[in-house]
Amino acid sequence: MRDFVEKTLKEDGNGNWPTSTAKAHDKKPTPETNDNAKAVAKDLVDLNRDEKTIVAGLLAKTIEGGEVVEIRAVSSTSVMVNACYDLLSEGLGVVPYACVGLGGNFVGVVDGHITPKLAYRLKAGLSYQLSPEISAFAGGFYHRVVGDGVYDDLPAQRLVDDTSPAGRTKDTAIANFSMAYVGGEFGVRFAF
Repeated sequence: MRDFVEKTLKEDGNGNWPTSTAKAHDKKPTPETNDNAKAVAKDLVDLNRDEKTIVAGLLAKTIEGGEVVEIRAVSSTSVMVNACYDLLSEGLGVVPYACVGLGGNFVGVVDGHITPKLAYRLKAGLSYQLSPEISAFAGGFYHRVVGDGVYDDLPAQRLVDDTSPAGRTKDTAIANFSMAYVGGEFGVRFAF
């Protein structure tokens, strides 16, 4: 931890996390509040688990109201309805297709906390007709969860060393992120 502090603070404690200051009659832009927050956040992310525990303890002792939400993984289960169209189907063995899908995702941010979100999917690929009722296909897709990206009412825990009076800390928190991904698929289609 000592090495982390020495490397991070540098110089007079202001070398790595500088804050802007204003001088009288200076034409430079007005300083921004908390303009060093991104640098601090980057350094905190780079800490190992033990260092994060130490920093959390120090923050809890110096800042009233320390809450933590532990997000170990984000899970997503999608349910989609797709409409597909064969683009060129006359006399060709290989047929390109395009699809558009609409549905929903059930996004899990914290254990036991699932949030439903609207989603869409765009697909394209090629299919090869093996018989009049059976065709093989391979394609790719783009999937996006739409909406504001807010996942609220996540259960928050107070830091162990937090000595805030009851009622001054929060029991829930909000996470905000967007979700989109690409993928591939292959398989066999049966026509009835």
